[in-house]
Amino acid sequence: MSSRPQAGRQQRVDLPTAGQTVVSLALHRLEEGGPWPLTRVLTALSECAVERIGVARALGDRRGVPLVHSQGLRWREHALFLEARHGRDGIDELSLELPPWDDLMTSVGDEEVWRLIDTVAVAADAQFGSIGDGEPPETVLPDDSAMLRAQLRRHLALLLPEWTGEDVAEAGGTQARVLDSSGLVVVTG
Repeated sequence: MSSRPQAGRQQRVDLPTAGQTVVSLALHRLEEGGPWPLTRVLTALSECAVERIGVARALGDRRGVPLVHSQGLRWREHALFLEARHGRDGIDELSLELPPWDDLMTSVGDEEVWRLIDTVAVAADAQFGSIGDGEPPETVLPDDSAMLRAQLRRHLALLLPEWTGEDVAEAGGTQARVLDSSGLVVVTG
């Protein structure tokens, strides 16, 4: 019997973040000359009534994708911050900084927050990710239950591809919900 949540029967997720909620996403390797992930995400977020605050910032060598590309945002009276980091070592990641989870649940509600996170994951072409309040992001997918257990100890939740679900129960985790568009599974410890 699968422990995967059925559509429409998603569990409510309680993430006890302190000063902020940080969603960190590992991205598929960027194609040379392809669109920048932050730009794709900003375009997608316009559908969620997210407003840009100020101008986007970029740091790089003026060739190709910037090393760091960021933008301040406002959503439902909350300040957000979006940042994409591109390493020359092949690691590309994107982080979305949100207010503390309890503040979001009180003012916005979990379905809207998950829809926002899902929109970012799809637009960024995320492979997997984590949610916490500032821990360094994971750079590799867990390949067994021991590695998954270790990652769950470091983060409040993981965002994993559905195929990693076989190790979740053995690692002591719970598949709380599936993000509709990206298909990423929210796994809590």
